[in-house]
Amino acid sequence: IFDGWISTGRLRYDVAIATFSPTFYRGTDNISDLNIGEVTGYMGIRAITNDSSRLQKATVTGYPYDKANGEMWASGKCVFQVGYEPVIVYHNCDSVRGNDGSALADINRARLYGVNVADVPVGQGYPDQAYTNLGVIIHESNIDLIESAAGLKK
Repeated sequence: IFDGWISTGRLRYDVAIATFSPTFYRGTDNISDLNIGEVTGYMGIRAITNDSSRLQKATVTGYPYDKANGEMWASGKCVFQVGYEPVIVYHNCDSVRGNDGSALADINRARLYGVNVADVPVGQGYPDQAYTNLGVIIHESNIDLIESAAGLKK
Protein backbone atom coordinates (compact mmCIF):
# COMPACT_ATOMS: atom_id res chain seq x y z
CA ILE A 1 0.00 0.00 0.00
CA PHE A 2 1.40 3.39 -0.92
CA ASP A 3 2.08 6.03 1.75
CA GLY A 4 -0.01 8.53 -0.22
CA TRP A 5 -3.12 6.40 0.32
CA ILE A 6 -2.52 6.20 4.07
CA SER A 7 -1.70 9.90 4.52
CA THR A 8 -4.22 11.47 2.10
CA GLY A 9 -6.85 8.87 1.21
CA ARG A 10 -6.76 10.14 -2.38
CA LEU A 11 -7.89 7.57 -4.93
CA ARG A 12 -4.81 8.18 -7.09
CA TYR A 13 -2.85 6.21 -4.47
CA ASP A 14 -5.36 3.36 -4.09
CA VAL A 15 -2.93 0.76 -5.43
CA ALA A 16 -1.27 -2.12 -3.61
CA ILE A 17 1.36 -4.56 -4.81
CA ALA A 18 1.78 -8.16 -3.71
CA THR A 19 5.19 -9.72 -4.22
CA PHE A 20 6.17 -13.34 -3.82
CA SER A 21 9.56 -14.75 -3.04
CA PRO A 22 11.00 -16.80 -5.90
CA THR A 23 12.17 -19.30 -3.29
CA PHE A 24 8.71 -19.74 -1.75
CA TYR A 25 7.17 -22.97 -3.00
CA ARG A 26 3.63 -24.17 -2.45
CA GLY A 27 2.59 -27.76 -1.90
CA THR A 28 4.28 -31.08 -2.36
CA ASP A 29 2.89 -32.09 -5.75
CA ASN A 30 4.65 -32.14 -9.12
CA ILE A 31 4.42 -28.37 -9.53
CA SER A 32 5.83 -27.42 -6.15
CA ASP A 33 9.15 -26.35 -7.62
CA LEU A 34 7.51 -23.67 -9.80
CA ASN A 35 7.18 -19.98 -9.02
CA ILE A 36 3.65 -18.69 -8.62
CA GLY A 37 3.65 -16.94 -12.02
CA GLU A 38 4.54 -20.20 -13.71
CA VAL A 39 1.43 -21.77 -12.19
CA THR A 40 -1.09 -18.92 -12.43
CA GLY A 41 0.27 -16.99 -15.40
CA TYR A 42 1.32 -13.37 -15.44
CA MET A 43 0.93 -10.12 -17.38
CA GLY A 44 3.24 -7.29 -18.22
CA ILE A 45 2.60 -3.77 -16.98
CA ARG A 46 2.66 -0.72 -19.16
CA ALA A 47 2.49 3.01 -18.52
CA ILE A 48 -0.45 4.51 -20.38
CA THR A 49 -2.34 7.79 -20.52
CA ASN A 50 -5.99 8.08 -19.51
CA ASP A 51 -6.91 9.08 -23.08
CA SER A 52 -5.11 6.17 -24.76
CA SER A 53 -7.04 4.15 -27.34
CA ARG A 54 -5.36 1.02 -25.90
CA LEU A 55 -7.60 1.29 -22.84
CA GLN A 56 -10.63 0.64 -25.04
CA LYS A 57 -9.52 -3.02 -25.32
CA ALA A 58 -9.24 -3.45 -21.54
CA THR A 59 -11.74 -5.10 -19.21
CA VAL A 60 -12.19 -5.35 -15.46
CA THR A 61 -10.96 -8.85 -14.68
CA GLY A 62 -11.34 -10.20 -11.17
CA TYR A 63 -13.49 -12.07 -8.68
CA PRO A 64 -16.94 -10.43 -8.35
CA TYR A 65 -19.08 -11.29 -5.33
CA ASP A 66 -22.02 -12.47 -7.44
CA LYS A 67 -20.09 -15.37 -9.00
CA ALA A 68 -19.04 -18.68 -7.48
CA ASN A 69 -16.19 -18.40 -4.97
CA GLY A 70 -12.84 -18.50 -6.73
CA GLU A 71 -14.19 -17.89 -10.24
CA MET A 72 -12.43 -15.20 -12.24
CA TRP A 73 -14.60 -13.18 -14.62
CA ALA A 74 -13.97 -10.44 -17.16
CA SER A 75 -16.45 -7.60 -17.59
CA GLY A 76 -16.79 -7.65 -21.35
CA LYS A 77 -16.44 -4.59 -23.58
CA CYS A 78 -15.93 -1.28 -21.77
CA VAL A 79 -15.75 2.39 -22.63
CA PHE A 80 -13.04 4.40 -20.87
CA GLN A 81 -13.00 8.18 -20.42
CA VAL A 82 -10.45 10.68 -19.16
CA GLY A 83 -10.64 11.10 -15.38
CA TYR A 84 -10.20 14.18 -13.20
CA GLU A 85 -6.42 13.80 -13.05
CA PRO A 86 -3.84 11.99 -15.23
CA VAL A 87 -3.81 8.70 -13.26
CA ILE A 88 -7.61 8.42 -13.05
CA VAL A 89 -9.92 6.92 -15.66
CA TYR A 90 -13.72 6.58 -15.68
CA HIS A 91 -15.24 3.46 -17.21
CA ASN A 92 -18.54 1.70 -17.72
CA CYS A 93 -17.24 -1.86 -17.29
CA ASP A 94 -19.69 -4.28 -15.67
CA SER A 95 -18.35 -4.08 -12.14
CA VAL A 96 -19.88 -5.12 -8.81
CA ARG A 97 -18.72 -5.48 -5.22
CA GLY A 98 -15.66 -7.64 -5.09
CA ASN A 99 -14.18 -6.03 -8.20
CA ASP A 100 -12.27 -3.36 -6.26
CA GLY A 101 -8.63 -4.11 -6.89
CA SER A 102 -9.38 -6.05 -10.07
CA ALA A 103 -7.13 -5.56 -13.07
CA LEU A 104 -7.83 -3.11 -15.87
CA ALA A 105 -6.23 -5.41 -18.39
CA ASP A 106 -6.10 -6.26 -22.05
CA ILE A 107 -6.25 -10.04 -21.80
CA ASN A 108 -5.34 -10.62 -25.46
CA ARG A 109 -2.14 -8.57 -25.15
CA ALA A 110 -1.40 -9.79 -21.59
CA ARG A 111 -1.01 -6.18 -20.44
CA LEU A 112 -2.08 -4.67 -17.14
CA TYR A 113 -2.96 -0.99 -17.48
CA GLY A 114 -4.35 -0.24 -14.04
CA VAL A 115 -6.65 -1.19 -11.19
CA ASN A 116 -10.41 -0.84 -10.73
CA VAL A 117 -10.82 1.03 -7.43
CA ALA A 118 -14.32 2.34 -6.85
CA ASP A 119 -17.73 3.32 -7.96
CA VAL A 120 -18.16 6.98 -7.12
CA PRO A 121 -21.22 9.25 -7.10
CA VAL A 122 -21.67 11.41 -10.17
CA GLY A 123 -23.48 14.17 -8.28
CA GLN A 124 -23.46 15.22 -4.65
CA GLY A 125 -26.53 15.67 -2.46
CA TYR A 126 -29.07 13.66 -4.42
CA PRO A 127 -30.98 10.84 -2.68
CA ASP A 128 -30.83 8.61 -5.77
CA GLN A 129 -27.28 9.31 -6.87
CA ALA A 130 -25.93 7.89 -10.09
CA TYR A 131 -22.53 6.21 -9.90
CA THR A 132 -19.64 5.72 -12.27
CA ASN A 133 -16.69 3.34 -12.08
CA LEU A 134 -13.21 4.67 -11.53
CA GLY A 135 -9.76 3.17 -12.04
CA VAL A 136 -6.17 4.13 -11.31
CA ILE A 137 -3.94 3.59 -14.33
CA ILE A 138 -0.26 2.82 -14.52
CA HIS A 139 1.02 6.18 -15.70
CA GLU A 140 4.44 7.74 -16.30
CA SER A 141 4.01 9.56 -12.96
CA ASN A 142 3.66 6.34 -10.94
CA ILE A 143 5.28 3.51 -12.94
CA ASP A 144 8.71 3.94 -11.30
CA LEU A 145 7.15 3.62 -7.85
CA ILE A 146 5.13 0.57 -8.93
CA GLU A 147 8.12 -1.16 -10.54
CA SER A 148 10.32 -0.40 -7.54
CA ALA A 149 7.73 -1.74 -5.05
CA ALA A 150 7.30 -4.88 -7.17
CA GLY A 151 11.05 -5.47 -7.23
CA LEU A 152 11.30 -4.87 -10.98
CA LYS A 153 13.82 -2.01 -10.67
CA LYS A 154 17.28 -2.49 -9.32
